[in-house]
Amino acid sequence: MERSAIPAEMRRRVLVEGGHRCAIPHCTFTEIDVHHIVPWEVCQEHSPENLIALCPNCHRRAHKGEIDRKALIIYKLRGQRIFRGDPALIIAATDPWGTRVFHDHRNDNMKYDAQAEYPYFNPNEYTWAEEANAHIQSTVLSEVQGVRNLANEPPWIWASIEESAGESSFGASYEVLFFGGRLLSIRFSFFAYHSRASHPNHWTRILNLFVDPIYTIELRHFFGIGANYLKQLSDTVRTKFVSRCRGDGGDLDQRDVIKGTEAELGKFSKFNFSASGLLFTFDEYSVGP
Repeated sequence: MERSAIPAEMRRRVLVEGGHRCAIPHCTFTEIDVHHIVPWEVCQEHSPENLIALCPNCHRRAHKGEIDRKALIIYKLRGQRIFRGDPALIIAATDPWGTRVFHDHRNDNMKYDAQAEYPYFNPNEYTWAEEANAHIQSTVLSEVQGVRNLANEPPWIWASIEESAGESSFGASYEVLFFGGRLLSIRFSFFAYHSRASHPNHWTRILNLFVDPIYTIELRHFFGIGANYLKQLSDTVRTKFVSRCRGDGGDLDQRDVIKGTEAELGKFSKFNFSASGLLFTFDEYSVGP
């Protein structure tokens, strides 16, 4: 069957749902393709529920399998929920948490739009929920405040800023990477673009909690007294990265890897728990591009 063009009304619906931006939360590029989540070759039809707005780069990554079908479905559902404006959102019926969205918009001399998702645990179900929710909201809102500080320049310099200056934008999404027993591990992904910046920024924050009673978890809690655990972590992570260094046809430079994985606490501060063990996240430019 020869592939037909996506009807204009259907295409418009998908673009409006995504705010005429890429549906991947950290990517707000406005040059947009419309992608079939289940490939056209398989479904042989156009359906709004099977279409998602992606920038050309994310579109290529989806075709290569770097962004898998399950992730695309989650992004699609997230976009639909935000578009419908539901204030208390749930990602899946089986999740013991809901998703809430903080939204803040300003449209005077200094324009910005902030939209941040974060998990919310029901205090009626968990005795520790109120305190955990306070930790979660604080993690997200402290990053929102940082973007406000950039967007809301002091009033005395507003006159020097051109009215044509674009809108600063901020976005946040999250993953609950582990929730079981007394352990809760969340990874937050942030995106920010300042109107006068040359490119957007992406970064990560983590929140690891023991619950009931609540206290935050640090790496040192899992190693013996006197153990040189940072050296062990450094050696292990460097070994993992070796195959990705350019000398072996990879995409990393060995000098960047060595510098970014030095045995320092700050280098390994972003860690989460998952079903398969510890997961370390390195921000852009810390071990490579």
